[in-house]
Amino acid sequence: MDSNHHAADVTPHVRSNIQRRKKLNHKDKELIKKKLVKSGTVFIIEFFKQWKAFKEKKPNVTNAYFVEVLHCIFFLGYIHERQDKKKPIEPREFFSSDGIYERFQKLFPQAFEQYRTHWPTRTPFSILLDLVTKWKGCSNHTAILKHLEDIRKGMVVDKNKDDQCENNYCLVASVISVCYFQEDMKRSSPIYYGASLSCSGRVETQVMITLSCIKTWNDAVAHAVWHGKSGNIIRLPNGVICMAYKMKLPRGSYLEESPCVKCHRIFQNIDFIPVYTESDKTQDWHYGNCAENESLSNLLNGEERVRNETVAYRHYEEQDSHSLQEQVPLDRAEIVNQAKKKAAQLLNSRGFKIKDDEIESKFFHPN
Repeated sequence: MDSNHHAADVTPHVRSNIQRRKKLNHKDKELIKKKLVKSGTVFIIEFFKQWKAFKEKKPNVTNAYFVEVLHCIFFLGYIHERQDKKKPIEPREFFSSDGIYERFQKLFPQAFEQYRTHWPTRTPFSILLDLVTKWKGCSNHTAILKHLEDIRKGMVVDKNKDDQCENNYCLVASVISVCYFQEDMKRSSPIYYGASLSCSGRVETQVMITLSCIKTWNDAVAHAVWHGKSGNIIRLPNGVICMAYKMKLPRGSYLEESPCVKCHRIFQNIDFIPVYTESDKTQDWHYGNCAENESLSNLLNGEERVRNETVAYRHYEEQDSHSLQEQVPLDRAEIVNQAKKKAAQLLNSRGFKIKDDEIESKFFHPN
C-alpha cells in the first residue's frame, strides 16, 4: 500500500482523537475551576462564622485569621491552572454578590491588595485548625476532630457521590495529625496539630510545600521533606507519639489512619498510632503533603528538648547492598536557597514575575 495513501487514511482519525481529547481536557479544567471557586466561597462563609463565634467568646481576637484566609484563597485562585492564562480567578468570583464583595474589600483591604504580590505561609485549613485549637483548647483531640467534622458539613461543594471533598480541588484537609512528647508516664507535652496540604492542584501543592520549606516548617522537618527523595531522614528522641485521622466519606468522619511509607521513612523513631503497615497502594503525593509535617513541625518548635535531640541523617547504599546512615548537619540556609529558586520557577509559571532573591521578602503578614 502506498505510504502517502495510508497516512491520508490515518491522519484524520488521529486528528479527531486529538481534538476530542482537547475538548475533554478543556471541559475538565472548567469543572475543576468551578469546584475551586465553590470551595473557596463556602470556606470563606464557614470560616467567617467560626471566627465571629470565637470573637464573641474572646473579643480581643484580631482580624488576622480572617485576613490570612482571604489572602490564601485569593492567592490559590490566582495561581490555579486556567484555560485562558490571561484570566485568573479573581476575588470577586468567591462572593455571591457585589455588595458582599465590596463590604469585605472595605473591611479587609490587605487581602485584596496583596494576593498577587505576596505568598501565604499555610493553607486555609491549617489556619482554620489553628483557630479551632486556640478557641477550643488543644488538650482534647477527639473534641477538636468532632468540631472539624461539624464545620466540614457546611463546606460540601456538591452532594454528588463522585464529587468527593478529599480530592485536590477542595480546601478541606483529608487528614489531621496530632502528636505529643511523652517524657515519662506522668508527664507529657501539649498536643500539637497539623493538616494535610489541601490546595487546588499538584502545582499549587508544590508551591505550598516549597514555601513551607523556606518559611513555615521547623528546620528538621524542612530538611526531611526537601531531601526526602535523596534518602535523608530525621530521627527524633524516644517518646514522640503521632496519630493521624483521615476523613472517610460519605459521612465525613475522621478515623484512625496509619502513616504512609514516606512519613514512616523520613520521620524515624516515632511511635505512630496505628503502626505503619506495608501497602501496595500507589502513594503519588509529594514529600511534604502529609499532615504529619505540620504537627511535627509545631511539636519541634514548641518542645526544646525534642528539638535539641532531633538529628538528621543521610541514608545511602554501599556497593555490597548494605545501607548506612551518616549524621549530617541541618543546613536550613542551603534548603532555603534551593527552595527559593524552585519557588520562583513555579510562581513564574503561574503569572508572577519574581526573582529568587525576592521570595523571602514577599511573605504575607496580616496587619
